[in-house]
Amino acid sequence: SDEIVVQIVDNPIISLTSTAFASSASSSTFCEGEAITFNVTSTSAIATYTFIVGSSAVSVTTNNFYTAIPPLSSTTSVSVRVETASGCTATETLDMFLNEITSSGNIGQASATICAGETPPAFTNVAAATGVGTIKYQWQSRTYATDFVNVPVSATTAVYTETSAINTTTFYRRAAISTFGGKECEEYSNVIEVKVGPPPISTLQVQGTAISAPATLTLCAGEDVTFVATGGGAEFLFYLDNNPIGVKSGSSVLTTNTLITGNRIKVESFDAIGCSSLSDEIVVQIVDNPIISLTSTAFASSASSSTFCEGESITFNVTSTSAISTYTFIVGSSAVSVTTNNFYTTIPALSSTTSVSVRVETASGCTATQTLDMFLNEITSSGNIGQASATICAGEIPPAFTNIASATGVGTISYQWQSRTYATDFVNVPVSATTAVYTETSAINTTTFYRRAAISTFGGKECEEY
Repeated sequence: SDEIVVQIVDNPIISLTSTAFASSASSSTFCEGEAITFNVTSTSAIATYTFIVGSSAVSVTTNNFYTAIPPLSSTTSVSVRVETASGCTATETLDMFLNEITSSGNIGQASATICAGETPPAFTNVAAATGVGTIKYQWQSRTYATDFVNVPVSATTAVYTETSAINTTTFYRRAAISTFGGKECEEYSNVIEVKVGPPPISTLQVQGTAISAPATLTLCAGEDVTFVATGGGAEFLFYLDNNPIGVKSGSSVLTTNTLITGNRIKVESFDAIGCSSLSDEIVVQIVDNPIISLTSTAFASSASSSTFCEGESITFNVTSTSAISTYTFIVGSSAVSVTTNNFYTTIPALSSTTSVSVRVETASGCTATQTLDMFLNEITSSGNIGQASATICAGEIPPAFTNIASATGVGTISYQWQSRTYATDFVNVPVSATTAVYTETSAINTTTFYRRAAISTFGGKECEEY
C-alpha cells in the first residue's frame, strides 16, 4: 500500500497562576471572601480553556483567565485543562488553601460610659480568636465619621488598656490576624463604643427600629424585644408599669419576651456621680402569631414527614389561622420562593432527602415556621435481567429469565414481572411473579417483551423502577 506519514505535534506547556498569595509553585493561600483570578500562560496557541473547581467544570472559554464567582469559600483545588486547535491537551492544578479565621473572637469592658477627659476601663478578652493559622492581634479605634486605625501604642495582645484620656465618643475593636502559608488574613471582633458626654438626658429606644419614647410598640406574642437607654449615663434602671426591674446596673439594654398588652416601659439614667433622669414611656401592644400547618401531596409518613419517589412532582400547601402577607418556602437551607400564594410546587423535582419549610409573615410582621422532613425512597439500581436465548419458535415457552443484578435501594425491595406485545403497554404477567427470577409457564405465538419492576417500600411509600 501507500505509506502514511506520522506528524507529531507537541502538547502545550502551560502555567497556571492566581492573584492569591503564592505559597508555593503549586499552591496559593487566600482569605475568606477574597476575589481571585486565575491566569494561564502557554507555549502554544490554545483553542479552549476548561477551568475546574474541585471536581466541577465551572468555565469552558476561549479566555485564558477565570475569576471565581462566588469567591472560593473553602480549601480546594483549581485546575485548567487546555486544548489546542489540533486537539492536543495539557492540565495544570493549583491547590487553594483557605486561611480561615473560624472565629474573630469577642471583647468586653466593665463600663462603656465615661466622662470627658477620663481614661476608658480596660478591654477584656471574652473569647479568643481561632483559625487554621497562627493568631495575633491589633487593637484599633475610631471616632464618629472616621475610619478605624491602629491605636497609637503597641497593642497586640488579646486584652487592651487605653493609656490616654479621651474627650469624644470612641469605638474600639480588636483585629484578629491569622498567618498561614505565608498569607495574612484579618477579621474583626465586635465593636465596643465608649461614650463620652455630659450628664445624661434620658431617652428610650427600641433596638433595630426607629421607635423612641413616647411611643406605642406593636409586638408579636412571645417576640424578643430589646429596649436601649440612650442619651448618656453610667448606670440604668428600667421600669415596668412604674415598678423597677431589678437594680441599676451598667447595662443600657433590656431584653424581654414576656410583655403583655398595656405594659409601659421607661428607663432612669444615672451619671457617674449618681444624677439621673427618667425617660418617657413606651406602651406595648401585643398581636397574636399565626398558627400554620404545612402539608404536601407526597405520602405522609408522619405528621412531620413525607416520603416520595424520584422525579415525583410535589406541591406543598399551607393553612393558617391568620391572614398571611408573604410565604417563604425553603428547601434545605435555601429560600426558593417568596410569594403571596399559600402553595409551592418543586421545580425541578426534589432529588434527595431534605427538609422543606415555610416561613409565613402577617401584615403586622408576626411570623411562624413549619417544617416537613422529605425522605426520598431511592432505588439506587433497578437491577438487570438476562435469558439464555431471545429467539424461539411460535408455540414454544420462552427460556427462564435470570437475575444478573438485583435491585438496590433505601427501602425493602420486592419485584413484579411484566410483559407486553407490539403496540401494547406493559402489564403484570398473569401468574404470580414477585421474585428476582421468572419462568414463563405458557407458550407464546408473537414477539413479546419482558421486564422486571423493582418495588422499594420505605416509610410506607412504594416506588417503582424497571
